[in-house]
Amino acid sequence: MVEKIFVREYLESLKEDTELDFIFVLLLEAMGLKIVTTPKEYKGQPQYGKDIIATGPASDGIDYKWYFELKGHADRDINQSNFLKDDGARMSLLEAKDTDFVNHAIPGFNQLTVKYVLVHNGVVKGNFRPTFDGFVSKNFALNQFEHWDIHALTNLFAEHLFGEYLLTDQNSVRLFKRVLVFLSVPEYQFEDVDLLADHLVSQYKSKPGKRNLQKLMVTFNLLAMLLWHYAKENNNLHPAKIAIPKLVLKCWVFILSSGAERDRTYTARFEKLANIYLYFLQDYFLKTMPFANTKKGLFSVLNSTFEPLGQRLRSFEYLDDLIFFYLLAEKVAPETTAIHGNQVKDKALIKELIKNNYDAFTNPVLDSHLIPIVHLFGYFFHCHDFDQNDYEFLSEYLVGCVDNIIIRKQIKNVWPHAGADPAPLIEFEASGIKSNRYQDSSSLLITVLMELTAIFNLKTLYDQVRGFVSNEINLQIAYPLPGQDETLENMLFSKHMDDEYYVETHIVLPENFEVFKENLLAKPRSAHALRTIQVNYGFLIILAQSHYRNEPFPYEWRGFIDRLNFM
Repeated sequence: MVEKIFVREYLESLKEDTELDFIFVLLLEAMGLKIVTTPKEYKGQPQYGKDIIATGPASDGIDYKWYFELKGHADRDINQSNFLKDDGARMSLLEAKDTDFVNHAIPGFNQLTVKYVLVHNGVVKGNFRPTFDGFVSKNFALNQFEHWDIHALTNLFAEHLFGEYLLTDQNSVRLFKRVLVFLSVPEYQFEDVDLLADHLVSQYKSKPGKRNLQKLMVTFNLLAMLLWHYAKENNNLHPAKIAIPKLVLKCWVFILSSGAERDRTYTARFEKLANIYLYFLQDYFLKTMPFANTKKGLFSVLNSTFEPLGQRLRSFEYLDDLIFFYLLAEKVAPETTAIHGNQVKDKALIKELIKNNYDAFTNPVLDSHLIPIVHLFGYFFHCHDFDQNDYEFLSEYLVGCVDNIIIRKQIKNVWPHAGADPAPLIEFEASGIKSNRYQDSSSLLITVLMELTAIFNLKTLYDQVRGFVSNEINLQIAYPLPGQDETLENMLFSKHMDDEYYVETHIVLPENFEVFKENLLAKPRSAHALRTIQVNYGFLIILAQSHYRNEPFPYEWRGFIDRLNFM
């Protein structure tokens, strides 16, 4: 059992909006209550003292209709001032009584007895206690009202979430403590989050069942919330940006391995985890976008020596995160947010971001930068209103990438580094000396860029580059090995794949551009039969490719041909 002081300190720090709302819903579900409405559904609308409505049994075993009014942050401690103010606890509770909630879709719901619950992660101030108790006794019948303050919440969370769900054994405790200890340690890659997630899944598999499935999924959600919370407390969201996607990917591969990707018992709970990740990313972009989307905004002045390289690495990672955020928002929260609007606005922001950091975004220095580049093109082609302006923007971007790769080769005599470890690249940029560990004898990235020149009908660019590239580097394309459809997808979401690809090497670029185009048109470009795509969770493939640095499948960019009618 987690020490209650840890639970209390965590709960006391939560704000009403998003933070307390999120985790309180998890608590109610863990207690066996069925959620009817949440604050998110009525954002900006009158709630009449009903932040959350639920149904289910109380301690007496009787089913009730529960009206929860949540107060937090500045209102967490109840005193005369905030109790009596507009939208204070008094007004909210009276509105809850005066305005009943009717739902004819739930059998028997309208006939249930109502329980009113005031929830706040603080206390009632001592000198205000007599007034508070008097208000309750005058306005609510016996057993009609419950008061869940920080003391009650601490006990409930410790019993139903932190104790039963998160830390059920010493191994879980040890791994979770390691995550918290190393949260702010540079270069920590949160391997303990992987181990903890695997451990929790193995516990479920040893004793499967509906109740334990709920426990497992709630635990993933709670871990994501805690990682977000403590990263925010440290004023550094980057560690959580590394750790939370690990939970999302681990959870999804668990669903795939269970063959449950079409089972709403699983996917409805998974989408709650995806929703937490979405709002974490929104928090991240709200904090960083005002700086990133200015002239050279992704350049850091803290380390000017490293920055010519650091800005490039940071920019491609930032772009991939933003594209994933947009696609995730379309799936789990299609309403507009502070960062996500609609496809037209989202594309405009991407264009502006790239324009403001153009030198970095058009300078791929890792061969794996083909991943965010393909995702960038894929996002624009995914948008329903792809037009001539988008075509011209992507064409210009493609020319910029190819030109800068060639210029860098001419000046520094290196191609983008193809190794998984970026250290040799960092060493080269610092010293100018190319070590044996720097790998640039072959490239997938350049092959993809040359195929994109054909897709975008950029004959001049192709003719300028073909001879220079063909004589200098082993051009390659990676295909998934045939006959691995059942296992390939699980591996895609679990690890960096290497032996799982068949690599076509020493690709020759024809002298004639039209021949190159014809050869490309003749190649298969239909989507791989991944179950994740079939159930409309294709955006998760972007996350897996980015997180594990797994190369996109050729259909992902060759499929662009079908959106361009000039070929």
